[in-house]
Amino acid sequence: MTYYHDVARAPADPAAAVDHGFDDVSRGISGWLLLDYTTLRGKFVSPGTGRLVLRGSEGSEVPAAEAARSLGRPVLPGTGIKGAVRTVFEVLTGSCDPTRRGCNSCAACRLFGALGRRGRLGFDDAVGQEVTEGAERVPIPFKPRKPADGIRLYDLGPALLQTGARVEEKLVREVFRGTFRGRMAFHHATPGELGLVLLALGWDGGGVPFPLRLGGVRFHGEGAASVSVAGAFLAGESLHRERLEAADAQTRATEWAHEAHERLGPKARAVLAEVARVVQERRS
Repeated sequence: MTYYHDVARAPADPAAAVDHGFDDVSRGISGWLLLDYTTLRGKFVSPGTGRLVLRGSEGSEVPAAEAARSLGRPVLPGTGIKGAVRTVFEVLTGSCDPTRRGCNSCAACRLFGALGRRGRLGFDDAVGQEVTEGAERVPIPFKPRKPADGIRLYDLGPALLQTGARVEEKLVREVFRGTFRGRMAFHHATPGELGLVLLALGWDGGGVPFPLRLGGVRFHGEGAASVSVAGAFLAGESLHRERLEAADAQTRATEWAHEAHERLGPKARAVLAEVARVVQERRS
């Protein structure tokens, strides 16, 4: 198979590490960012539920992999968003290195949480705002080898065989196209931490934009969404509270992202550029 790429994690960098641990919650920013996730032109997302439904007209129904909904509305599950963002965050900060002992105290674990430890950041389900629903035939999923270190990333090209031929599309999945909105909530996070999360989201205000990969069929070039900041509510150490509309929230988020980018070492910046290159690649 020729449609996935291994990206090695950056070395652990004290300059980019989280500033405090699980129990030090005496400082930092609490609140939430309102985020919009918009599918790329010509692409769809298909966050699966593990269940099958019948799609099609009466008498010609076909079983399809069900896509996630809440109260009947299409959603991008917050757990999936958190996992996708954490994966890139780990690579940028050299966190959760499987070759290093005690990784449950690394930068990612201290912010996102670890076994027996609640994190300081999470994502709500993103609910569809302007979404069209449909069904598409896609390749049957496969299990590629996992890298010993680093992560596996998929580009925006279709799944191909080693011969270069396109993989036959046999499986029907429910799919969504459009914009979803959800909150990223956090407590006692530093601007640097929040900036690193924004970089991991691929937000274009961070200066290194790339689509966030979500839901199923990532191996087939789908499951890609651009992220934008649509608002914020913030409370600082002095308990001063701010509610920011989109423009002001984007300005604040840009400051955080630029601060985080400046704190990344050269190798971590190179990894960020490689993540963006791979995820944006479109093969003919």
